[in-house]
Amino acid sequence: MISLLLISSDQQKAKEHAKNLFLAKGINIVDITIVESENAIGIEDIRTIQKKLYLKPLKSLEKALIISSIQTASTEAQNSLLKVLEEPPANTTVVLLATSEKLLLPTILSRCKIEILDNQQDVAIKQKEEIKKELEKIINAPIGEKLAIAQKLAEDKIEAISFLTIAIHLLREQMIEQVSQSHSAIEKAEEIKRFQEALTLASTTNVAMRIILEDLFLHI
Repeated sequence: MISLLLISSDQQKAKEHAKNLFLAKGINIVDITIVESENAIGIEDIRTIQKKLYLKPLKSLEKALIISSIQTASTEAQNSLLKVLEEPPANTTVVLLATSEKLLLPTILSRCKIEILDNQQDVAIKQKEEIKKELEKIINAPIGEKLAIAQKLAEDKIEAISFLTIAIHLLREQMIEQVSQSHSAIEKAEEIKRFQEALTLASTTNVAMRIILEDLFLHI
């Protein structure tokens, strides 16, 4: 059975949608495994998930695995999922939940049936505008306010990673607009580099998100 990718800005909504799909198919709730992580998904998380895939269902003929916020998975972690997505164990369905397909590898997308649960264009535009305002606020804020914003944003690592990712796209757009002004474009490129380094640290290391954001905000 082909794996399923559900796209929604509301991951709780996507999770409930997936659960209802399986319950409607007669899969008992005890045979539906939901994997959620407060941090970015790494290679060890995927290895643990793969072990669960080969367990037999307890009360149903089939079982299901739901992986929430797969967009936070590192490239290595996403690559390790490819074989499972292409050939899941017998009587097993794998469902990935993500806020956007743009953060996933093309090889992941090619192995899944994709279902969009909300108007992603409207959601993306709204989210982009909100982050644009927040970014401008951070850049112009005094040191104390920068640290306060970093502390609040760091409370949800997944949200912080999403913020950094979208901020990078916004800064790239601004750099393209300013390409005729060489000095401004160079400054924007430096900002993008700082945000990219922060995103890499957040996604691939155990450095505290608050420290990453504080260091970033104090240098922009």
